[in-house]
Amino acid sequence: MPNELLKKIQVAVSPWRKKLEELLSQVKEQLGHERTVIGIDVGTSSVKVVQMAEIDGEMVILKSALVDIGGVPGSQEEVLASLRTAMIGMDTKGAKVAAVVNCPETCTRKILAPPMPKKELGQAVRWEAKNTIPFSIDEALMDFEIVGETADKNSKKLVVVVAAASKQTVNKLVTLFAKAGIEISSLIPVSLSMQNLMLLSPEWKKEIITVIEMGASLTELNIYREGRLAFSRKLPVAGRDITKALTSTLMSSQGKVELSMEEAEKIKKEQGIPSGEETEMIDGKILPVQILSLIRPCVEQLASEIERSFDFFREESRGGQVSKIILTGGGASLKGLVKALESGLEIHIEIGAFLKDIRALPKAIAGTENAGSRLNLALGAALNKGEKINLLPIELKEKTKRFIEKVSFKGIVTGIIGSLLLFYVGLHIQCHSYNKKISALKMEQRTLAPQIEALRSNIMVAGILKDKPHWEDVLKEISNLVPPEIYLTYLKAEDSTVSLKGDIIRGSESTQAVLSRFMLKLEEGIFQNVSLVTTQTKAGYANIAEFEIVCTVE
Repeated sequence: MPNELLKKIQVAVSPWRKKLEELLSQVKEQLGHERTVIGIDVGTSSVKVVQMAEIDGEMVILKSALVDIGGVPGSQEEVLASLRTAMIGMDTKGAKVAAVVNCPETCTRKILAPPMPKKELGQAVRWEAKNTIPFSIDEALMDFEIVGETADKNSKKLVVVVAAASKQTVNKLVTLFAKAGIEISSLIPVSLSMQNLMLLSPEWKKEIITVIEMGASLTELNIYREGRLAFSRKLPVAGRDITKALTSTLMSSQGKVELSMEEAEKIKKEQGIPSGEETEMIDGKILPVQILSLIRPCVEQLASEIERSFDFFREESRGGQVSKIILTGGGASLKGLVKALESGLEIHIEIGAFLKDIRALPKAIAGTENAGSRLNLALGAALNKGEKINLLPIELKEKTKRFIEKVSFKGIVTGIIGSLLLFYVGLHIQCHSYNKKISALKMEQRTLAPQIEALRSNIMVAGILKDKPHWEDVLKEISNLVPPEIYLTYLKAEDSTVSLKGDIIRGSESTQAVLSRFMLKLEEGIFQNVSLVTTQTKAGYANIAEFEIVCTVE
């Protein structure tokens, strides 16, 4: 190609070159950035967060957090502080965030509707939902999904799953997330979150399984047939009801016995449901047989409500038999509960172990041995595909939809093709000058060869020491950052990973506020990837919280 023609092409293309380079950079960043999803479950007593990403075609848990909510029950300040603490270390850039909504006025129902256009179906579903949803539909946000077809009285009907939640509860959650700087893309009910977990196991898809999510203030029973929701119902017995039962007044040889809520919660966690054969006094106040007498009515009521739910389901499904019960949530960890329910219901019950079906990075699972049962709703939210039921207000749904369209695959592919075509033109123009530069660099390389050889041995020595942190500096940094309210009880350093455990003495500031400030200070210094593994009230000490933090050294 003549030099004059090359110059003309170069002059014509040069104004666009900078824009092309910027476009190509954006496309590379979009393709190179690993899209992640974060699932959040804000409960009555704790906040659970799970972050996942697709690796080699499989969803993998990257991080998780489980933070107990302290202070006055129902305090939004405490909930917000716990949420912020749980989100420390989570990579929110470009991540989709799905959350679970659960309150007394949240429910999921299956209804039948005649085939019709989707716009008309929305009105028909809303009208039919008034007969099945046990609260005012006018004060609720509602969404639905067509899950199949069936024959009803010789006519074809659509099978529709309808979910509804109180507008007040949804707005409260959206405001909470906004204050924490979190933009959520979907809000789903407990039943849909659990369904995402049921679809993980091929075994569960072959059976009719009941999943009972027992939290501090709410218990929900959902029945799944072939991995899909078939029945859903709220139960009137939750973890806090058992705690309250333990505060009832008892008369004994020592006089009147009455436990506070704090004492009752502590005894419930430590003793569970006793067999009644033990004779040793607990905390010098109450006998195991007395604990059993106080808790038994709650457990019997729970078993009765489960049996009633099975009767409703058998009537709706014309004889469907549940094969087993999976117990999840914080209430699932109550000692003796599985045995007590099995003896009353005569059905196999097991604690939910959904984490066994999911890959997780090392140290990605937060909490104690029952973390899998407590993290389940956050995990199910993280697995949500997003195109199903979404109880967010319509304006937030539209915002999410516009965002997805903006970063759609079509736009990325178009950008790549345009960038590559124009990049090829620029490459062809500059080919001649690049050849000259390469020749000059080869000559320079021959000149520098002796110096490169002399530096090689020094580089090898430096490489050996490069990845070893200076632990003296690490210890000094930690000692300078630990606030007066925190006492470290354990420190482990392995390779570049540091694990810290300690106690927080509760004062005027909440546990979450102290812990959040400490973790932020760590990240401002020489530490990276600061993640909260667990935080909980120390056994036997109402004013002391235990915590564990894992981080890496630069």
